[in-house]
Amino acid sequence: MKYRARVGDVFAIAVADDRAAWGQVIAQSGPQFLVVLFDLADTLDAAISSRPALAGIVLDAKLRNGDWPVVANRAPIHITQPWFVLGHGGLGNLRLESFDGSSIRTVSASVAARHGNRHIVYPAVLGWAAEATWGPREWILELDHLRELAAELRGDHPG
Repeated sequence: MKYRARVGDVFAIAVADDRAAWGQVIAQSGPQFLVVLFDLADTLDAAISSRPALAGIVLDAKLRNGDWPVVANRAPIHITQPWFVLGHGGLGNLRLESFDGSSIRTVSASVAARHGNRHIVYPAVLGWAAEATWGPREWILELDHLRELAAELRGDHPG
């Protein structure tokens, strides 16, 4: 039987032979999951009490098949709700949308510039970013949006 991911699931991602990063499913919208990866820590509690280092919107394939083993289910950490840019400034239709799509608001170009587009990534891409952050893989610019989303969830980007 395959595992069905749930909000609050805490999971592990191997980043090197002897190290793993912990992450948590923060929210769900249809088949998409908003997940965070915490800074490396010696214990699960220490990891969860740290701030998210990476975040992404993924499908649950790595959770479902056990590649990212679920080790606990806890109340999701507190985050600043993310907003994603829709539209185009040149067309005069810039909007921000909440993760679950329940709220959309029209914004100026300067407000839109403080937020990113919605990137849905393969779970493996988030794993690569974890390996590049804490393991042997080299970071590539195409992964920057995973750091930027984590910064927005931490409240480091004004909304």
